Amino acid sequence: MLPTHIFDLYKKLRSRVGELAREDSLRVIWAYTQYLQAPASRIPPDIEVDRRFYERDVQRAWINEWLLMLLAKEVLLHSGVIAKKDASLRQWKTLAALVDQINRLEGEIYGVFGSSNNVLVELIRIAHRTFEWQGNGPNTRAIIRYHKILNTPAISKICEERYDVTVYEVMACGVAMLGHYLGSHVLRMPLTSEIAELPIEKFKSVFAFMAEDISSLRSKLKSEQQYNESFAYAYSSLRARPIVLMCAGTADVAVCPIPTLLFWRFTSGLYYDFIGVREFANLFGDSYQAYVGDAVRAAAPSLNLREEHLYTVGSREKRSVDWIVSDENNSVLFVECKVKRIRWDTKQTLSDTASLEEDIGYMASAVVQTYKAIQDCLAGHYPHFKIAEAASVYPCIVTLENWHMHGPVMYGLFRDLVRKKMAEEGLPDDYITKMPYSVWPIDDFELGLQVMNEAFIATAMDGKLLDNEMEEWEWRPYLSQKFKEPRKSLFEDDYRRLFSDFHPV
Repeated sequence: MLPTHIFDLYKKLRSRVGELAREDSLRVIWAYTQYLQAPASRIPPDIEVDRRFYERDVQRAWINEWLLMLLAKEVLLHSGVIAKKDASLRQWKTLAALVDQINRLEGEIYGVFGSSNNVLVELIRIAHRTFEWQGNGPNTRAIIRYHKILNTPAISKICEERYDVTVYEVMACGVAMLGHYLGSHVLRMPLTSEIAELPIEKFKSVFAFMAEDISSLRSKLKSEQQYNESFAYAYSSLRARPIVLMCAGTADVAVCPIPTLLFWRFTSGLYYDFIGVREFANLFGDSYQAYVGDAVRAAAPSLNLREEHLYTVGSREKRSVDWIVSDENNSVLFVECKVKRIRWDTKQTLSDTASLEEDIGYMASAVVQTYKAIQDCLAGHYPHFKIAEAASVYPCIVTLENWHMHGPVMYGLFRDLVRKKMAEEGLPDDYITKMPYSVWPIDDFELGLQVMNEAFIATAMDGKLLDNEMEEWEWRPYLSQKFKEPRKSLFEDDYRRLFSDFHPV
């Protein structure tokens, strides 16, 4: 049961938010989110900003995107059409007071529900809430990546049967809408389209599953509200419906307070639309595996690439690793491609660590699976590849979503589970030192491949994996520090051909 003092704090927050005008408040939230997500953005001059905010080395320590999303939810739940007492988030003191109230409420909640037993879990929750927003704003890399993965005939057929639009049409409409909302928080209704390739019927079909009337959205948000350790972490329907249909004055408008949510909705978010279709998981996994091969060819043409093969051990038929990438210096990556995502329960709860242990256990099993495949290769069972003597071998798990598998907490749990599962499978413990494993998000892997294309694979891998300090870093910061930048985004020509006429992100 929620302690009285915590609910009293929430009622004070609710009361203060209730004094705000809805559309005006969402505009301020949009302005701050854009400022944090897009380096070229500026907060409009009619919004008062304390100069100390601009002067801070880490501005997110004061105001950040996850707090702004929580504030947007409260505004949608409790604010009205007209402000009371002239309250406005455009006033710095009003925004700062609400930020302080939210932080205090969250601190009090953790004081009640937290304990020494779940400090590590809380650190992981905080890390995932933070890193989700950093470096993951609207970008062409993710748009073209998800287009290439999802825009297969079979997956696009699933999309068309469900929404009456193809994957390409969803993403083209998404790019066009994003282009508008990056420059303005509001779109006046009714919808119109001057894009010949995207008639208004297509936009209406996409709007139907990305936008929601405020009364309906408010009901969903209210049902999702939690007053426990998940208060700041619970799922919000703004993720599925980032565009809110409402009335502003005498006009009907479509407001997008956080454009990054719209960007996620038509890229990574489409996964959740289709995952309930029985055949989708295999189609998606196979398409992602093919994409990783395409990325290797595009990023590292000097490296050798071998695809998955069937082989037999005795009477048992088995599959090799998804991809083998090698160079002329006897360095080899054994690559397994994984589309599984960390479950929402893992990011949300403090009281039950079962989902956390299962998710990290899944990734540890993927590492062990790769070591077993390498063991078969060393035994001469692979028909398409033989490991040379004195070769440098690296098992690599390449994930579509960034699991942020770094740091002493997440990486420490993962490392312990890998060793435990290695022992259970009877694999030599020295495999880990002789052939150090790694987990890469695909975005970092594409950068790493370009480094490996210019240097040897071992040069890029050993600089991190054999360094006690660098071992727990994420890959992109390591690569950016140790090797020259910038690197290119892959498939830029494909993006320009398909989407640049709608809006260049």
